[in-house]
Amino acid sequence: MKRKQLTAILCVIILIIAAVTVVSATNIIGGKKTDENGKPDTGENDTPNESDTPNENDTPNESDTPDESNKPDTNNTPDENDKPDTNENDTSDGSGKPNDGGSGYKSFSLTSGMSAAQAYEYLDSFLSSKYSILINKQHKVGSDYAPDNLTVPAGCDYQMEQTAAKALTNMLAAARADGYSDLILYSGYRTYASQKNKFETRTQRYLNEGYSQAQAEEKAGEYIAPPGSSEHHTGLAADVCSSKIVSKFGYLDDSFDSTDEYKWLKEHCAEYGFIMRYRKDAEDITGFLYEPWHYRYIGVDHAKACTELSLTYEEYYEMLEKMRDEAKAEAGL
Repeated sequence: MKRKQLTAILCVIILIIAAVTVVSATNIIGGKKTDENGKPDTGENDTPNESDTPNENDTPNESDTPDESNKPDTNNTPDENDKPDTNENDTSDGSGKPNDGGSGYKSFSLTSGMSAAQAYEYLDSFLSSKYSILINKQHKVGSDYAPDNLTVPAGCDYQMEQTAAKALTNMLAAARADGYSDLILYSGYRTYASQKNKFETRTQRYLNEGYSQAQAEEKAGEYIAPPGSSEHHTGLAADVCSSKIVSKFGYLDDSFDSTDEYKWLKEHCAEYGFIMRYRKDAEDITGFLYEPWHYRYIGVDHAKACTELSLTYEEYYEMLEKMRDEAKAEAGL
């Protein structure tokens, strides 16, 4: 009997413990706190003890509080000059190239630090000089056009404008120093009459093949600039090629762009003020077929800028005109 009674008592105790556990779990799940008596805890007696109250060691000390060096630099907060320029004439599009919105002389590398008046003077000076002249099928010179100060670059057989000739001499000398002695000046300055003769000769070839006059002139214009539209009139253009290519084909050939000499020219020509004028990917802009041998002198600063922006000279020239006009208007000139 004692064993049965003991067993019964143990079962009762286990049931009581289980019941208490169930009640406590129900209160916890319901989001209620209970005190040690099982009653809901209202929080009224939940006063902080010493471990709950902040002490002096918990308050920020000098090393925790921001000092002068941690405060935002007031020079970095945007002012009128730091705000994005919402001027619709700003051409910066993140790529460095101008967009269709206008000029944006403030973001242009050569005028970015200038006032409007200074930018206007700088741009207008270049655009008014003979070194900026834009010549193509839409912008022609007359039969009376002739550059001054013509001279023959050292070691060459053709004339060029004096400044361009000196630049070409230096460029070819640098190429030779780097091991590229095969580069030659194949053509420089040409008179209007000489260009006219070249164009008419090519046109006659196509007439003989059965083309109409208009068709023959159009086809001839793909290879030979019509008189008045050739940069060779200026004395600023140079056909530079490998003598091996000329000897092989008897004329200038696109295969020049597969030579080491061409690669050197492409990499270094801007350092001497030249740009490759007629690119393969821009025939619709320049109006002429690809000519990896045709280089045009515009001066070192502008040649570097034009090359870095990866623009044709038509695009670059138009960009500079817009910049000049914007700067002029902004300066109130």
